[in-house]
Amino acid sequence: MNSLVIVLLILVAVLYFWFNSMNTRETAMRVARLLCQQNNVQLLDQTVALEKIRIRRTPQGRMTFMRIYAFEYTADGNERYIGRATMLGMEIKRVVIEDHQGVVIDHE
Repeated sequence: MNSLVIVLLILVAVLYFWFNSMNTRETAMRVARLLCQQNNVQLLDQTVALEKIRIRRTPQGRMTFMRIYAFEYTADGNERYIGRATMLGMEIKRVVIEDHQGVVIDHE
């Protein structure tokens, strides 16, 4: 009986983490798409990829996941550039892109 409860708790934790990750990824995707539109560049592959995940504290002291998502975009259709969106829990902390002229655009 105890092993069944442990297995169920692990399953619930894994499902929670997976759903939370999908929601966070969707938020990062919306931010990347919006930032690309604002800077007149095209988001490539219409996706973001999880680059890094860490456990961090929020300003309120709560433990949560900090995720860094990478995405690619282009200004002219030939060159690919990489942008990054940093999420702390479901909150967007920072989005960084480099424009096609080499200027870094940092949104915090």
